[in-house]
Amino acid sequence: MSGIVLFKVALAIYLVCAVVYGASLWIRRVLTARFATWLMLAALVIHTFSFGSRWFTTGMSPAIGLHDALSFFAWVMAAAYLALQLKTKTRILGAFVSPVICLIMVVASVELGGTVGAPAILQGSLVTLHVMLSVTGEALFALASCAGLMYLIQDGLLKRKKEGGLIRLLPSLRDLDRINNICLSWGFPLLTLGVLAGSRWARIVWGSHCQ
Repeated sequence: MSGIVLFKVALAIYLVCAVVYGASLWIRRVLTARFATWLMLAALVIHTFSFGSRWFTTGMSPAIGLHDALSFFAWVMAAAYLALQLKTKTRILGAFVSPVICLIMVVASVELGGTVGAPAILQGSLVTLHVMLSVTGEALFALASCAGLMYLIQDGLLKRKKEGGLIRLLPSLRDLDRINNICLSWGFPLLTLGVLAGSRWARIVWGSHCQ
């Protein structure tokens, strides 16, 4: 199966996942969110295979070009969220994360049929390292933003002493703060390393402005 087909299948499952996560908030059932989590895991696995297929077919890094960078951004968000979910009880956070992933995947799909090739100047290992580190850092920042938004909602409900199924369904402030802290703690150094790799690549290609 080609990378394009696998990407489209992953996109379709991500969309279903977002709908199921939204339904879990609507009907206020954690069980529905658990099913959505398995859907996201399935989408992530297929998404991973799409990268492998695209890499094998083109012989290029799956992080060069707008489609690949956006697709990788969505992949990192999904992978990081699922990994953090193993340590925290934040299953419902997927209702905020999955729509962002879907939006990025939809935008990436617009560029799916574009030119796969890239100039020789963009095919070095430093370019790949720059893109992957930078995108990973930015994806972690996006995940931290989703956790921060849910933190504000949960904190507001608690301060207004709202009671009911929704407030019991949302993650604890402690878990949300933990996710936010982890994402920022890893995102900043990764993005910094990505910028440094990009700077090194630019110096090699264009030289120093002082020369």
